Amino acid sequence: MFLEVIWEDSPGLLKIAEWRNQVPASLRAHTETPIRMEHQNAWVKRWTRSGDEYFFIKTFLQETIGYGGLDKICNINKTAELSLLINPERHGEGFGKQAVRCLLTYAFEFMELNCVFIEVYRTTDAWIFWEKCGFIQEGDLKARKFWNGAYYDSVAACLLRNEYEQLKAFRNGCFEGRNDGKEKMVD
Repeated sequence: MFLEVIWEDSPGLLKIAEWRNQVPASLRAHTETPIRMEHQNAWVKRWTRSGDEYFFIKTFLQETIGYGGLDKICNINKTAELSLLINPERHGEGFGKQAVRCLLTYAFEFMELNCVFIEVYRTTDAWIFWEKCGFIQEGDLKARKFWNGAYYDSVAACLLRNEYEQLKAFRNGCFEGRNDGKEKMVD
């Protein structure tokens, strides 16, 4: 698995729009209307200006299986928020956890961040996935999502650099060292 930078008019943006439209509106942060290619391009323009970083998540066979990224990046505090969307047809195949490992490797080892945080709406049981990825709940944020006539809380969680290092010691990360000192991607 590897990360590929998303650019405006990237062919994979249409796939992402399709997947985002398949995701229940309960999980989308800002809109319940269908997402089209022009929305995707506007989104890319916004985050490229802001310094956020988003990637296609691809298998070694070049199949795009999702996207993820880091936004709300603060270089002074060395923090960023992680986001992720995996093709709904590929859920349950382990790609989500692998993608999170790749994004965390990028965040902690390349960007040298100290804290990666997430916010997970309590409209589904998605928090269980993030907890399995090593994120630690910091608290509940009250009434963060209005959906289907009701307000829902969300979970605020994070992973610190030292916690990431401990997790990395127990399981494979996105990179694996070779004897020549270079790194290779692993699946």
